[in-house]
Amino acid sequence: MLTSSCAAVYGDNADLNTSPNGVFTEAIWNNSSSLVLGDACRTFDERVVKALQVDTTRLATNVENALLSVTALNPVLGYDAVARITRLALQEGITPRAAALSLGLIDADQYDRIVDPARLAGVWNASADAGSI
Repeated sequence: MLTSSCAAVYGDNADLNTSPNGVFTEAIWNNSSSLVLGDACRTFDERVVKALQVDTTRLATNVENALLSVTALNPVLGYDAVARITRLALQEGITPRAAALSLGLIDADQYDRIVDPARLAGVWNASADAGSI
């Protein structure tokens, strides 16, 4: 529904932009493209977005296995060491954290402090900041 509404608005825009001297302007305004798109967005929000539920277990697993997160170690370990961590994690099917620890390049506390997914993503932690107010 959202896609077809967007296509209709896109078509209206194409008609308007290609019409000589605004011949189709009246047809476009009568079609109320903005209302069509607004209604589609409202319906999408009500029926899809508000019904979403986060699978926290799967999300945690995906974050834990994210190879890209180890790039945060580049300033500390250098590109070559991080590439070794990534390669080992990929080849062995283990987490980047397990790979880094097994290679002995960094200790667990240091890894957890540097490769903090919430911090890297810029997630604000209200409970952690409450004490500093």
